[in-house]
Amino acid sequence: MQLLADENVETEWVQALRDDGHNVVRVVDVEGLGVSATDPDVLAGATQEIEYS
Repeated sequence: MQLLADENVETEWVQALRDDGHNVVRVVDVEGLGVSATDPDVLAGATQEIEYS
């Protein structure tokens, strides 16, 4: 499962999910989103079939 974490998700939570085997990417690491991404943009990014790196 791929998860897209909003900028407000604590780094420790993201790391804990990754440690449990989940593919978690923060919006700040996604080109075209970043720290100033609006909620509709984050939702659109989360629903796209994209392989985040």
